[in-house]
Amino acid sequence: QWVLMDIEKGRIARPDVLTKKIPDLDREIDLEIDTFRIKKDESDSRSEFKGLYSMLDQNDHLNNCIYVDIVDDYCKEHKDISLIDLHYVSEMKLGELGEVNYWYNENGYDSVITRDGKNVFEVKVKYFD
Repeated sequence: QWVLMDIEKGRIARPDVLTKKIPDLDREIDLEIDTFRIKKDESDSRSEFKGLYSMLDQNDHLNNCIYVDIVDDYCKEHKDISLIDLHYVSEMKLGELGEVNYWYNENGYDSVITRDGKNVFEVKVKYFD
């Protein structure tokens, strides 16, 4: 269940206050994600990062929500997102080095986080039209 809140008034808000159209959530969404094939020379951009203490969960792995933050932090484009398809492949730990690769297209981008050349996290992001 989701609730739309007016954070200034501290009350539940009506959907008509939204400035962006919410996608039809009743439709069936195909969440099957293709495995990305990393060819580093083909990515549009690439950045490196290190697993930090503040990123850890209770199991001493990077918290799952951190992967989305990392991808967003290093992305060259920042637009309103309408859909994110995520695939967690493997965990990262404190101090490990990761690499974020991007493939941009007119509707958004695909991104993969790798560690030692192997996929850790895969995401497809679609922007609002």
